Amino acid sequence: MARNDPLEVAIDLQTPGTTHDAEAATDFSLYAAALTKNPPDRDAHRASKALALGLGDVLGVAMSADAKAQAPNLEAMRWPGKRPSPDVMRRIERASLVPERKGEAILLILDNAHSIGLRDLAPDVTVEFVRILNQMGLADAARAIAIEALELYAEPPEAPTGAPVTAP
Repeated sequence: MARNDPLEVAIDLQTPGTTHDAEAATDFSLYAAALTKNPPDRDAHRASKALALGLGDVLGVAMSADAKAQAPNLEAMRWPGKRPSPDVMRRIERASLVPERKGEAILLILDNAHSIGLRDLAPDVTVEFVRILNQMGLADAARAIAIEALELYAEPPEAPTGAPVTAP
């Protein structure tokens, strides 16, 4: 049975092992099914589950084939939260691809994660930051930021039923 609190996944990432890996895999499978349901169920942890699933995927945590297949679609969605400008995101991406600019990419990621705060950063942006760090060969730093993001992330408040949803 999956745990409804994605914070449990942070514990699984901190203490990998057979039991924690199996629990995370079960959670990811159920999260993927719930997040791709149409129409979606009301769930106060929806964005947190997307964050957990995306981070698990980019860190290579074992997950079922169905969760693995759905993860890229969920990661590509624009989740609610604060985000750097598109220009900053492009600059980070470009710098991460050039070995001589690796330090620039790291500093831009850390500066944006700090100035916006992992608590308020949109899940898709957090996942992208962790993906970039991991692709640059900084797996330990990527995992540390993923764990901290899962621990700090605050789900945005839901709009009241029937109220129009506005973009930030």
